[in-house]
Amino acid sequence: MAGLSRCSGAVHRRVDLHTGRLRGVGGIGECVGHNHDPAQRLEAPEAVLKELGVHVLGTLRRGAEGVDLDRHLIALRDRHGAIRAHVLAVPFLRQADLPGLRLGAEDGDEPAITAAVRALHREMTEAAVARVGGLPLLAMGHLTCSGGLASDGAERRILIGGEHAVPPDVFPGELAYVALGHLHRPQSLDGGRVRYSGSAFPLSASEIAYDHGVTLIDLSDGVSHRHIPIDRPVPMFRLPPSGSGKLEDMLAALAEITLSSDTPRDKQPFLYLSLIADRPVTMLAAEIETLMERTPARLAGLSITRSDQPAQERPPATLAETSPEDLFLSAFQEVHGTPPDAHHLAAFRDALSEA
Repeated sequence: MAGLSRCSGAVHRRVDLHTGRLRGVGGIGECVGHNHDPAQRLEAPEAVLKELGVHVLGTLRRGAEGVDLDRHLIALRDRHGAIRAHVLAVPFLRQADLPGLRLGAEDGDEPAITAAVRALHREMTEAAVARVGGLPLLAMGHLTCSGGLASDGAERRILIGGEHAVPPDVFPGELAYVALGHLHRPQSLDGGRVRYSGSAFPLSASEIAYDHGVTLIDLSDGVSHRHIPIDRPVPMFRLPPSGSGKLEDMLAALAEITLSSDTPRDKQPFLYLSLIADRPVTMLAAEIETLMERTPARLAGLSITRSDQPAQERPPATLAETSPEDLFLSAFQEVHGTPPDAHHLAAFRDALSEA
């Protein structure tokens, strides 16, 4: 799990409920910090959660002999209590977690960031292998691997020293499976050994078509994994289905969706709307707000694009060549994507006359 520190109180209560259920069936949970998480806040309830079988790691801890494996190496037990594997839990890495890093430098054929991340995972893996014997060693972390497919407008680029991604081979071959977070699209890298299970449901309009689910790791005969799809509890729609359109286009697409006023609020579909402004943006947003009040659906996202025409390049006008009204017309067009109408001009002229 990642990102809990940014969630609402209701989400935290739901997580606590399922944590109790997990403990009841003998399971354990692991939560590593990601790029959105304030690490100290995430770790605040660590002692309490550990008693419930949940390990919380927001920061990379080091001791005199290197990374503290007593904290970062976690045993995975079966229902009878026997240890079946170990997992190396690595939170989102910040620049301070990579000692000896020289930003902008090259280490052989790769950037210094890649070399530092590789060295850290090699150090941790070698120390872990010495402890686990012949049992499978897994790893989990939060970073971007090169070759991974991002979602449009969904994930922030993770930058450490100007580097965005590291190759999947930074994870040593002794790691039988590497579970990663950050990319929302379910996908595998390095022949399936490195995998993003992805988000459990769409977090943006670009993710509606994803095959959301969870990844089950099977340790009964070596280490294998399979994707288990998650049924979507409520429908999600992007209107229009592709690109952006005017309000009239969106209304036509909305009319094709079967909606019922009898549907309980928590079962109503989510809508992502992408509109082109053919009137002031504030006016268009108000119309959408009014529309949603009488529509048995929930607004998950609203994008309004101004239909600006590219302006011809010309030198900026001097004060002697322009007027307050010209400036008002230009500013209104820039903000709202459409010229002011008569009542906007009348209001401006009234204000100007009193200046």
